[in-house]
Amino acid sequence: MGALRASFVPSPLTKAVIEGSARPRGVDLAVEDNSGKTTSQIIEENSKRMVALDLDVAEMSFGTFTRARDLNVPILALPVFPGRRFLQPAIVVRADSDMQEPKDLRGKRAAIGQFWMTAFCWHRVILNTRYGVKQTEISWVCTQPERWDRLPKPQAEVTLDTSGREPLALLKAGEVDAAFLSNANGLRGDGQEEGVRRLFAEPAKTQLQYYKQTGVFPIIHLVVMREELAQDRNLYDEVAEALRESKQLGLEEMVESPTEGPVFGGKPTEVRSVFGFDPYPYGVEANRQALETFLNDAFTHQHLTERQVRVEDLVPAHLLAR
Repeated sequence: MGALRASFVPSPLTKAVIEGSARPRGVDLAVEDNSGKTTSQIIEENSKRMVALDLDVAEMSFGTFTRARDLNVPILALPVFPGRRFLQPAIVVRADSDMQEPKDLRGKRAAIGQFWMTAFCWHRVILNTRYGVKQTEISWVCTQPERWDRLPKPQAEVTLDTSGREPLALLKAGEVDAAFLSNANGLRGDGQEEGVRRLFAEPAKTQLQYYKQTGVFPIIHLVVMREELAQDRNLYDEVAEALRESKQLGLEEMVESPTEGPVFGGKPTEVRSVFGFDPYPYGVEANRQALETFLNDAFTHQHLTERQVRVEDLVPAHLLAR
């Protein structure tokens, strides 16, 4: 077997496997150089290439992967979830808006990127499951076309803005009532200098409360492998183990990072007091709550999938016995 074509998002959790200090035994990984690209660019490219079976191993969008499994595209997940974030701090409204809580979004226009981008799927998961706000109660303005022609037509009011502006720009121009960002870092500080503010006034507290109440740390992207390769148990396990080792080597740096850490605005000591030593557990059972929360809402509420995709549909059978 030749080298496996692999592509990951550079982060403290994947750094060692990208640079080669953590590598699978007996497996040659040809890891692509993604330096100079944004996380969004990498995930966009990886997701398109994985559904086309043009990569062997890659970190891709959880939402696109879920739809791919719904359609039986032959790719399977490793129990490796390096891309996670809470989305509550990424809801932005104008500074003079009278909106103070999620229920106030009903009947409003909200700008997002791609409708089926995982971050925006999670926005709708959280609005529905925690605050009772359905996707059909908001008018969505998308700023980007979808990445894959096999993604379904949204069952909500959606228009495509073709001006080339980002959601935050549409909000500042007064063309929408709220901007849903893919990452809380998309807004500098508290937004006052830009005439906007975060809907949740206490971002760190809101994120930690959500986790305490639900046990869910949203999975945005995960690592997947072509199914024919994943059926080789030794190959699959060795690649997964190398990624686990890489995570362990970079875990402290990730938690301490002011921009990439697990809780936007949260202090490392505060994060550890809630999550323990490792906010990024790998493995199926440690992530079942987050996986099932997304999969259930994707089917029953958002209609991303045509059937109820289950955790068992995502990974090789031998993994479920662990």
